Amino acid sequence: MKRLFAIVPMMIAAVLCAAPTLDGTVSVFQDPTNALVTIRYAFTGEPAIVTVDIQTNGINGYASIDNTFLTNLAGDVNKKISPGSGKVITWQPADTIPGRFKVCNARAVVTLHATNSPPDYVVLDLADNGLGQGNSRVRFFPNADQIPLGVTNDIYKTRYYVMRRIHAAGIVWPMGAPDNESGRNSGLEKARPWVALSEDYYIGIYEVTQGHFKQQSTLAGVVSSKCHFNDQEDSDLRPVNNLTYTNIRASSNSWPGDNHVFPQTWAYPQFLRNRVGTKFLLDLPTEAQWEFACRAGRFDKLYYSGETEADLSRAAWYTDNVPELAPQPVGRKEPNDWGLYDMLGNVEEFCLDNFREDFGISLTTYDEVDFFGPVTDYEGNKVKKVLRGGCFKVSSEKCRSAAREWGAPGTEYDFVGFRLAMQVVYPY
Repeated sequence: MKRLFAIVPMMIAAVLCAAPTLDGTVSVFQDPTNALVTIRYAFTGEPAIVTVDIQTNGINGYASIDNTFLTNLAGDVNKKISPGSGKVITWQPADTIPGRFKVCNARAVVTLHATNSPPDYVVLDLADNGLGQGNSRVRFFPNADQIPLGVTNDIYKTRYYVMRRIHAAGIVWPMGAPDNESGRNSGLEKARPWVALSEDYYIGIYEVTQGHFKQQSTLAGVVSSKCHFNDQEDSDLRPVNNLTYTNIRASSNSWPGDNHVFPQTWAYPQFLRNRVGTKFLLDLPTEAQWEFACRAGRFDKLYYSGETEADLSRAAWYTDNVPELAPQPVGRKEPNDWGLYDMLGNVEEFCLDNFREDFGISLTTYDEVDFFGPVTDYEGNKVKKVLRGGCFKVSSEKCRSAAREWGAPGTEYDFVGFRLAMQVVYPY
């Protein structure tokens, strides 16, 4: 339940253990007959999530290989690896690399990440392709530039779900809007609590799309029948909408007591967990997680992109710039400073929390860790769920980073979708 703010517990990093450490040098060999590159390494200590940065040496020093050429990287990389010798990474350079790749002008930088502090990006494979759970479907990358083909490629808007680590642990910040903020809705935004999150977390860089949703074909007739797909050619790239909160989570008012355990297996986050690994606690973000990620450190900006309508237009689809009265393909606008797209505009997004105008607290200066809003409703026992971000149907003041709305958990809205959040610690 709610806890008074204390900074010390949040700063404890991890259980003490033998940190993973490279044992010897990393070797790089290229087969002269087929150009296949083999990278060998060894390490000691605890298991680690391993990433590699392949770099070429040019006139300005070493620089990373462009991610468009990294699609053939395989072996003991981008996943959890047990310590030991004889670890192998293979990479087949593409013929299209300018000047053809030669190892005499290159090096491989292998990085070991502790499993309780994994890399900043994780990519989940959602496809119904016979793969098992865990390591076979979950890949980690230290930055967006090393994700094969780049995160803006359409495969990451349909088959794969990309999540960004949000470094939030121990940061105290003001949630909501100040009293003098332009466009502030005093009826829905009655407080600005100071809050903090005790842990980092991952959040999707895109809203869940119709393409993502179609990967749950095994659940046809249960949830997918509730999704009204558009008839446009790019419909798979558009956010899923017309889903109720209950459709998404299968229980309308069980948070926070359910601890991310859903009573029906057809809940969409539960479907993903069954596919990528049940210990990955995929769920909707709390309102505090959503806003912290949206603002990307800009706590006093009207929009995460700036202060003006022009700033908002670069970042969001809303009434003044939407080409049609419908959700738009994700990722067509500028991301925020942390690489998250469509946090403002396009479709509003469900959060886990119950809604209350004053955030469920009575003080405007209230220090709290892991804030999650009111546990019960205070208005005639009517359950209301938090909606954030604004949408294609509203004007600019409802697309502010602090703007709040609510939706009934059992009602379908054509302007509401969602994105997912997940814990940082690797659970397997």
